[in-house]
Amino acid sequence: MFMKNLNLDFQIKASESKLDNLFGGNQVLSDTMNHFLKQNGDLIMEEVRPALRQQWGNLLGAILKALIDSLPKEIVTDIPNENTEDRHRRRTNEKLAAKARAQAPAQRQG
Repeated sequence: MFMKNLNLDFQIKASESKLDNLFGGNQVLSDTMNHFLKQNGDLIMEEVRPALRQQWGNLLGAILKALIDSLPKEIVTDIPNENTEDRHRRRTNEKLAAKARAQAPAQRQG
């Protein structure tokens, strides 16, 4: 089992920010920047949204991959998906089941 594509999308309904210690402590420039951010937050968010989508998608993808990789093979092979009826997948599952049946008596004896 593997993850082929992960399409992540989100919408931020509200945000608030206040930045300090900008421009070497120049309070006028800092206030101007904070005012600009407050007035244009939606526009700025739309500009950075594609990069955030990619970064958060990569993070979530890595977490999901680790989760999938940690699942026992017996569970993963029994999960139905769009390829469940594929003859190659069916043949692979038959081979895995036969191998598991052959190992089961050996494990019980050991």
